[in-house]
Amino acid sequence: EKLLAVDQHAADERVALEKLEHALFCAYSHDGLEVRMTKRKLLGHDILKQSAVYPPNRVALSTSQVQTLRHNFILLQKWKFSFEKEPRTDDRSIVITGLP
Repeated sequence: EKLLAVDQHAADERVALEKLEHALFCAYSHDGLEVRMTKRKLLGHDILKQSAVYPPNRVALSTSQVQTLRHNFILLQKWKFSFEKEPRTDDRSIVITGLP
């Protein structure tokens, strides 16, 4: 015979954390995604809020930083970073207009 003991509260917290991670780190999960936490529900758009950057801040980037920014652009927008426009390959700077 075997006895299996499960900490139900810890298991519930782990599931909630995994859903929260999915909402934050999956670029294609939608902002209306509902994350059920132990005591409340969160919608994807309620997890992070955006603050405007005034005046907008121009940041110079290296070529590899531009490539990384372009590769992760959707995810950065999901995390409430906003930019004047998506950077072009030949543009080595970006204007930040909003931060989480």
